[in-house]
Amino acid sequence: MPGAPHLHTVSLPHPNSTPHHASSSQNYSSYEGSTCILSLNPLLSWTGVPPLYYNVTRDVQCIRLQQGCSPNLLYAPAVHPLSTHLVLTVPSLPLLSTIEVRNPNGVSVYDVLARIRDVLDRSVSQTEMGTMGMKRIDFLGPNVLFAGLSRSRDGQDRWEVRFVPGA
Repeated sequence: MPGAPHLHTVSLPHPNSTPHHASSSQNYSSYEGSTCILSLNPLLSWTGVPPLYYNVTRDVQCIRLQQGCSPNLLYAPAVHPLSTHLVLTVPSLPLLSTIEVRNPNGVSVYDVLARIRDVLDRSVSQTEMGTMGMKRIDFLGPNVLFAGLSRSRDGQDRWEVRFVPGA
């Protein structure tokens, strides 16, 4: 349009990439005796668009990263500062209380994805549904693509696992 200013695109930081001023959406955790903000690795962050392609009905070796991403990014810390323990919930599976991810060297992106797969691939217990022969993953229905983690809405120090329909 004649006379209109020319606008350039600007790269903005990912919402979970760098801690900034405190707000209700920030992630707090106890770290070395003090309260600090946890920054989630962008590969795990729920943004509405899956950060990587991972169908949880398949083995973790089938994870596909976006073009140009190094496979080494899967071994990067899941959160910063580094944490040895993360607690996850799956809102779409209310009978599954929590998924705990532990690594004494610090939880990585891969640790999170592998643990989600491991827990969902287990048979449903009688206390969960009274149903035999089904796996937890069966209750996800078509929503089998990992879509990211988001801060738990209950204010507790845990993350909610999000899924979207598979292709």
